[in-house]
Amino acid sequence: MGGLAGDDNLVPYNTGSWWQLPNAHAVRDEILAYDVPVAALGELEAAGFKLLEQRVLGGLGFALSRLRVPSGRSLRSALSAAGAIAPGVVFEPNLVYETASRPGPENCTADGCYGRRLLGWQAVPETCGSGIRIGMTDTAIDPDHPALRGRAVRTENFDPLGEGSLPDHGTAVAGLLVGDPAAGFPGMLPGAGLFAADVFHTNESGESYSTLASLIEGFEWLVGEEVSVINVSMTGPPSTVLEMAVDRLDDHGIVLVAAAGNGGPSARPAFPAAYGDVISVTAVDAEMRPYRMANRGPYIAFASPGVGIWSADAAGAGQHRTGTSFAAAHAAAVIADVIEREGDDPIHEAIAALQSSAHDLGAPGKDPIFGWGLIQGVPSCQR
Repeated sequence: MGGLAGDDNLVPYNTGSWWQLPNAHAVRDEILAYDVPVAALGELEAAGFKLLEQRVLGGLGFALSRLRVPSGRSLRSALSAAGAIAPGVVFEPNLVYETASRPGPENCTADGCYGRRLLGWQAVPETCGSGIRIGMTDTAIDPDHPALRGRAVRTENFDPLGEGSLPDHGTAVAGLLVGDPAAGFPGMLPGAGLFAADVFHTNESGESYSTLASLIEGFEWLVGEEVSVINVSMTGPPSTVLEMAVDRLDDHGIVLVAAAGNGGPSARPAFPAAYGDVISVTAVDAEMRPYRMANRGPYIAFASPGVGIWSADAAGAGQHRTGTSFAAAHAAAVIADVIEREGDDPIHEAIAALQSSAHDLGAPGKDPIFGWGLIQGVPSCQR
């Protein structure tokens, strides 16, 4: 794939007709096309665009083409030229998405697993969650980490270069979802099946980021694996193609649980969390205070523990981490478990049940800091 070697291949994205998140980037020399006709592809190639990849995404119900822009053209001018060649086709930059975690001075208390305590989630046996299928889009994970060794984990790499990313952030999230209690990393649902899509790329500086194309391909794979919930501990700009994918996941009955973002109280909404069909999760600390760098807004659905969370790391050990990434992982497990046991309309019944059972924080009712409040749950394996 062209243009992914280092930071100099990422550019700030702002066409004037789109607003962007602070520090939002796109791959310098690539655009994406949604359901572009074959004849139009020929015209684009004649105009200097190069087709890098075209995938028919049967699960999501559309075709996605990745094109390299003609040499010397900016993204803005390339998008304009492509739109003139194929009016009515959706063209977008290959946008960049990042993990929703931040380094910080916050430390966990002696109770390293306070997150489960706040949620009302007791210690569970290693079989808890058996039969549940959870998806995640993140960095690579280390299946040989003590937290994940022997767990029912399947991984797939969607780095266009085929190299995968550093197995740090993804390992932490996976451990919170299905970690082995005996290894000192008790996951919420250690018996669940976890399907982990590595949608990140690591540049020459050792930094990881995902592209819109990789994220969409990860969603497509997870549709085929018939997961009930997808944890998305990553954030980025709005995208027409991303919104279409979110809508199609909803059509399949798959719930997206996403990190609300770590841009701070005055930050613009983060995506995909801010889309209406997505459950957006913010972070609180052990005292149920809001994480100081969490996004706020009407799109926040629930609060969940995400400050000073003990989790697995790439070194085969563990560390304390902070961010809405880890709040989302806690909430995703609760939601997956509730959906599994609900009746004829499991998704709507589950969300309604979680709204009514949430521990209200802040202003009465739903508010832009905590949403409906701190999510609560009792695992099905203990009922």
